[in-house]
Amino acid sequence: MGSHEQDHATMQELCETTDPGKVEAWIKSQGPVGGAALLHFAASRGSTQTVQILIEKEGVVLNIKDHESGDTALHAAARNGHHEVVQLLLNAGASLGLRNKQGETAMELMGNIPISTLEDILDSCIVGVREGNSFQVKISYPFINSEQKHNDKESELTSVSSYRQSEDEDDVTKENPISVETKDSESESWPETTSILFLAQSKEHLQLLEHPVITSFLYMKWKSIEQFYYIKFPFVVLFMAFVNAYIFLLNESIGKEKTEETITKSVIYWITFIMLLVFTLRELAAWPAIVTESIQNLKHSTGIVTAIKMASQPLLTYLKLPENSLRLLLIISTYLLLFLPRDRIQVQELSALTILLSWVYGLFFTANFPGIAIYATMFTTISKNFFKILLWLFWFVFAFSLTFFFLFHSTEEDDEGNLVNPSFTSVRESIVKTIVMVFTGELDFGGIQFSSSFGKFIFLLFVFFIMLVFMNLLNGLAISDIGIIQKESEINTQIARMKIICNYESLCISSPALQKYGGFSLVSEKLKGSEAKFKFNSNQQTWRGVNCDLVPTEMLEAAKAMVVNKGLDNKDDTEELNMKVMAARLKRIEETLEKISEKLTQMS
Repeated sequence: MGSHEQDHATMQELCETTDPGKVEAWIKSQGPVGGAALLHFAASRGSTQTVQILIEKEGVVLNIKDHESGDTALHAAARNGHHEVVQLLLNAGASLGLRNKQGETAMELMGNIPISTLEDILDSCIVGVREGNSFQVKISYPFINSEQKHNDKESELTSVSSYRQSEDEDDVTKENPISVETKDSESESWPETTSILFLAQSKEHLQLLEHPVITSFLYMKWKSIEQFYYIKFPFVVLFMAFVNAYIFLLNESIGKEKTEETITKSVIYWITFIMLLVFTLRELAAWPAIVTESIQNLKHSTGIVTAIKMASQPLLTYLKLPENSLRLLLIISTYLLLFLPRDRIQVQELSALTILLSWVYGLFFTANFPGIAIYATMFTTISKNFFKILLWLFWFVFAFSLTFFFLFHSTEEDDEGNLVNPSFTSVRESIVKTIVMVFTGELDFGGIQFSSSFGKFIFLLFVFFIMLVFMNLLNGLAISDIGIIQKESEINTQIARMKIICNYESLCISSPALQKYGGFSLVSEKLKGSEAKFKFNSNQQTWRGVNCDLVPTEMLEAAKAMVVNKGLDNKDDTEELNMKVMAARLKRIEETLEKISEKLTQMS
């Protein structure tokens, strides 16, 4: 057996033992880097006892990195879902913000960790201290990489190599299993929001998006990129204005025998076209990433159905956002309006479609601003829920429309020469009339001529099931689910905003000009670390930021409430512990008195 295999077998044995002496002997023989290698090995296998022994020993570096992957021990534990080891390492001071060679922080790999563990981690990031009339709340963001570097001893041991086997043979490669690399991988800038993006991708962890640590962090991130969004806003408004102006000028000439091309119309046409090209370039910029991801998914898929599903997933995810799908439709309809032949019906229909899309797109664009976003998300959620119900109800309505066609269809004319029941002369007219009756409530009972009592009976059934049962069902769903929908909308708003922040943050980090002239900066740069401090003045009932801009009051109040509740819980735990100690003392006193009583009885 080679030395590498022996070391591997030895570390496997150490992970299974409960004898601290063997672990100490390994550290003495292999040195600090050997202890770090064992820590990686034990963390990846979830050996809680070995990790506990190692972190209690002096000289074992927690944040040392693997030579090949750049993972720390915390990365290894989080990747494999060993939540007990994660808690041990975090309590010992392991960093959540260090990145491996793929740019991943340990926080990004927490998708396999139970929500209770993550919630405890986030709760521990909020600390409150009372100072006279003021109350200071300190919120830590351990998942961002602050400028504060590790101590000298730790920086000397930047990484360790993992055990690696040759691809050509089963023998372990003949190199030192524990090698040191001195390259500093933390000098590169990475998007900070990606560390918590997994929260939006895991249904189990979605509710943590409302935690004060996450909400305050996302708010600060939004403030760092909002100027780019506000710059885009006037452009969107101008584009909408010119599109609408061109549509009005274009429709003025409809119906006239001679149409003259005015200078105003030509100028607005070309301005609209130029702005449309800018919109098109912005849209095309997003597609290379979508195509690349689709090709990668296609390579890793097997079977035709799976391949189609995996290849279309990036596109569907992109179009799932109303802003993206509306922008794409608006671009297409505007091109058609500008370049299609000037048929009167085509112009009117395209004008109506384009003007509708432009206004709806503008509304959804502004829905990304704080304070408005939740209402747009609620509107989208309710629309989806109603659409699902209506999709099923349509066949019910369709059945009644066919029934009405056969019952009320007539070729007879009344005394004035008009057709009897003209709304039911064809299947198409019958469907349209039934849909109008359902959604407007205009039954037109007096305008329908019934040829028999059976027709009246069927119509009463329609009134009962559709007008009473169904409409009350919709109202009941809207009222009873509004609280749940609002809660879900708040979370969905956070998810949408997080994706927008990630896109803008990646763009800004890749462009030094935007960082220098656009006013963009990372949260860690603003805070000069990974902690935000806020003070509450009890007399004035106001908050102020100590080392950062003020975040919304409701977020700080939620953080303050969490600190107070945590203190009450700790107080209850202390009181319970004191009661247990007191009960134990009383029991010992009682036992002593019984012994004295027995001795007195014997003496008498």
